[in-house]
Amino acid sequence: MKMEKLKNLKGNFNDNVYIDERRILVSCNNTWRNITDDTYVSMNPPNEQGVSSSGGSLTIKNFICHPLVALIFRVEYRATVPMDQHNEQVFFTLGWTCHLPAFNAAGDLSDEMMEATFTMGPGSTPQGDLLWDPNKEDTHFYQLKMKAFISANASPPPMIGMQGGL
Repeated sequence: MKMEKLKNLKGNFNDNVYIDERRILVSCNNTWRNITDDTYVSMNPPNEQGVSSSGGSLTIKNFICHPLVALIFRVEYRATVPMDQHNEQVFFTLGWTCHLPAFNAAGDLSDEMMEATFTMGPGSTPQGDLLWDPNKEDTHFYQLKMKAFISANASPPPMIGMQGGL
């Protein structure tokens, strides 16, 4: 796996921190707790326009079709950070968003294209994980957006991706 040097928000490289993986995680939440395990898919590094796409689809096992069950999406990075004696792998969450899926008249999941803007730090996710907090001195504005196709069909359509400014 190719490791990528972490670029800080001011555009400078930190020679000791490497981004190992970027991923989108999804779980189901019934308004007070997660009712499924996290499922994730890895993302490619952002291109010149800041767009990062995933190479696959997510399958949620045991999804409960109910109007109060939301999908919680999180964007997470795994980085290698040097410590005194060894390097340590650290996960940090950049942002999160939730989506209430659409249902048809029979109560089954309807196919839909969704677009969402992620809530970013400071703060926490609905699961209580702290969000990464951009440097307060940085004057840039960063935003994460996601476009996804939600379906009960296992075959995803082409051209699903996530956009972000990191």
